[in-house]
Amino acid sequence: MSNNLNTSSHPTPGTPQVRKRRFSVSLVWLVPIVAGLVGLSMVVNSWLRAGPQVVVSFQTAEGLEANKTQVKYKNVVIGTVTRIALSEDRTHVNATINLDEAAQPFTREDTQYWVVRPRIGANGVSGVDTLLSGAFIGADAGRSELTRSKFVGQETPPAVTYGEKGKRFTLHADDLGSLDIGSPVYYRRVQVGQVIGYSLTPASQTLSHDFSQSNEEPSYYLDNGGNLIGNEVSRKNRDNDQIPKQTSDKRGVDIEIFVNTPNDVFVTDDTRFWNASGIDVSVDAAGLRVNTQTISSILAGGIAFLEPNYSPDAKPAPAKHTFTLYENQETAFAPPSGEPTHFRMRFDSSLRGLTVNAPVEFLGVKVGRVVSVELDYDPKSQSFPSNVDILIYPQRLGSAYAKMVAQIGDGENDKQIALLMKRLVDRGLRAQARTGNVLTGQLYIALDFDQKAPLVRFDPSRRPLQIPTVPGSFDKLQEQLQAMVEKLSKLPIDSIANNLNGSLAELRETMRQVNGEVLPQMRGTLDELQNTLKTANETLDEDSPARQQVIQAMDEVQRTARSVRVLTDYLSRHPESLIRGRTKDAAPGFYEGNGSSQNFGQEYQP
Repeated sequence: MSNNLNTSSHPTPGTPQVRKRRFSVSLVWLVPIVAGLVGLSMVVNSWLRAGPQVVVSFQTAEGLEANKTQVKYKNVVIGTVTRIALSEDRTHVNATINLDEAAQPFTREDTQYWVVRPRIGANGVSGVDTLLSGAFIGADAGRSELTRSKFVGQETPPAVTYGEKGKRFTLHADDLGSLDIGSPVYYRRVQVGQVIGYSLTPASQTLSHDFSQSNEEPSYYLDNGGNLIGNEVSRKNRDNDQIPKQTSDKRGVDIEIFVNTPNDVFVTDDTRFWNASGIDVSVDAAGLRVNTQTISSILAGGIAFLEPNYSPDAKPAPAKHTFTLYENQETAFAPPSGEPTHFRMRFDSSLRGLTVNAPVEFLGVKVGRVVSVELDYDPKSQSFPSNVDILIYPQRLGSAYAKMVAQIGDGENDKQIALLMKRLVDRGLRAQARTGNVLTGQLYIALDFDQKAPLVRFDPSRRPLQIPTVPGSFDKLQEQLQAMVEKLSKLPIDSIANNLNGSLAELRETMRQVNGEVLPQMRGTLDELQNTLKTANETLDEDSPARQQVIQAMDEVQRTARSVRVLTDYLSRHPESLIRGRTKDAAPGFYEGNGSSQNFGQEYQP
C-alpha cells in the first residue's frame, strides 16, 4: 500500500524531445581552403609548364652549385642546376638540370654541354666575366632527331658550334706537333678556319693510299733477315705501268679542322695541307730565307693549305674529306714519289754521322732516304764493313727517268730499274758518303759518276740491288794528308836545317858588311848627287846665260833641220841633180817647195 502511495505521489517523466542542430562552416576556414586550391593550381600549372630534365656528367663539380648555377645558350638562361651528386663509381659527378619548356631541342642526343670558366688558350683569354658572376654551363643544341636524358659534358668549350656554316675536314699526320684545339688554319696567310679536335688513329685502322700519285713516303722497314717489308706489289696489277695502291697499318693522329663559309670552296681534292707552326728557315742560292705565316702561328701553331698551280679547275672537296698533313710546304708540293726501290751499299770506312732517314741524292737531287745502317763482319778479310739500305724513288727524277726507261724498252718495273742501274754503274755511277753539315758532322749518301773508279761487276738479278761505293770525301782527305805527311817524313830535314843555318850565317855576315862599308859610301854618293842636281837647277834657271845659249842652239838645230828637209825634198824631185847639177828651170839659190801643207822658200847653198 505504501508502494502505491509512493507511486502516485511521484509522476513518471515524459519522453525527451531531441532537437537536431544545423551544421555550419565558419568563414575562417575559407582562407586556407582557397590558399590550398591556389597552391594546387600553381603546382599543376608549374608541372604542366615545366621543361625536360637532363643529367650531365662532368669530371669535377668545380664552380657548380645546386639551385644557383645556370645553363645558358648564347647568354640566355635556359635552365638551372638543381642537384649535384657523385656517381656510383665516384669517377665523376652528375649534375641534374631542369630545362625550360622552350629548351626541348637541348635534349637531342648530339647536344653538347660544357662548363664556362676562365681559360687561357690559343685564341686568347675567355670566360673572364665568370670571375664575378661565377661559372655557368654552356649548351649547344644538336641536329639529331633522337633525344636522350643523360649526357657527358665536355671539359673544354667546342671550337665550332652547330650554327656556324662551313665544312669539316680530317687531316692525317704522324704526330700532333704543336697544334691544339683552336689553332688557326690559313689560306694565303688569311685565317679561314681552326682546329676543332684530334684523336689518335686506331691501330686496327687500315689506310689505303695511292703512293704513285702522292709525294708521301710509305712506311717500310727491314725484318730480321734484312728483307724489306712493305715493298711487295702484286704483279697482276702492273699492266700499262699502273702501280697499285699500297696498304699498310699506319698509326698517327687524325686532326679535325673546320673551314668557314665561303672560304671552304678553296679546299679542293688537290689541296695540300702542311704544318705552319714555328719558323721555316732555309738556305738556297738566293741566300737565307725565313718563312712563317703569322706571329700567332709561331706561338700557338697553325695549319696552312694551298692548291697546286697545275690544278686551276679543281672542284671543291666534299665535307669530311681526308687529307694528308705534311711537315712543311716544300714536302707538300714535292713531285710524286711513286713506288720505291730497295738498294744496298757496302762501305769499308766508318759511317759515323750517317743516320736513318738521311737523304740520298743523285747529282744534287734528293731521290731517296736511308732506311738502315748495320755493321757487318767479313770473315775473309776479318774486317767490319757497314751495310746501308736505302730506298730510291725513281719518279722523283721526272722526265729524265721516263726517257731512260724508254731507251730500255717495255718490261716489268723491277727489271727495267735493274737494267737501268747496270748501265749507270758501267758508266761510273758510285755511292759515296759525304758530309752534309760541317758543324754537326751529319752525312748523306751521294750518287755521282766517278770516271776514275775501277770497273766492277753489277748483278741485275741480285736482290736487293747492290750499288758499288767509293771512299768518302773525308776519307780521301785523310789519305791525301797521310801521303803528304809521309812525303814530309822522307825529306832530309837535318841536312836542310844545317844548310839553312849556314845560309843564315852567311846572310848575317853580308848584312854586317853592308851596314859597315856599303852604307857609308852610299851616303857620300847621295850627297854628291844632291850637289849635282843643285848645280843643274842653277844652270837651267830662266835668267842664266847657259839657258839662253841652249835656246839659241836649239834654234840653230831647228833651222838646220829645215834646210835638210828642203834639200831632201828637192833631191826627191830631181835626183838627177846629184849627177848633172842644178837645172836651168830652178832659180839659182832659191827653191819653192809645193808640199802638201806648207810652201818653203829658202836659199839653198849646195
